[in-house]
Amino acid sequence: MEFWLSFNNREEELQLPVPPASFTVTKGSLNKVVTTAQTAGQVNLLGKGKGLLTEIEFSGFFPNQEYSFCRYRGFPKPHNCVEMIERWRKSGKPIRLIITGTDINLAMAI
Repeated sequence: MEFWLSFNNREEELQLPVPPASFTVTKGSLNKVVTTAQTAGQVNLLGKGKGLLTEIEFSGFFPNQEYSFCRYRGFPKPHNCVEMIERWRKSGKPIRLIITGTDINLAMAI
């Protein structure tokens, strides 16, 4: 399984040198819980349609040297990886996350 992040239609790409051991996918909804004075309680408003957000959470590290468990050699230095991802985040533009071996190939916000 490979984790790929890309920016600006693959103008820039980063394959994570060490794939996370696990990740969590949370499918969003448009449901809202509101408190109303009329019912003196809470009402669940069911949302429909597009615009549902998917959250994918994972953690890992950027190695400073090559290890046998790294996916490839010649990967960027850790600070360069962090700077690249932070620059992408600050741009306000979506990135693409691809996790090979899964159906995950999504434009996402960081």
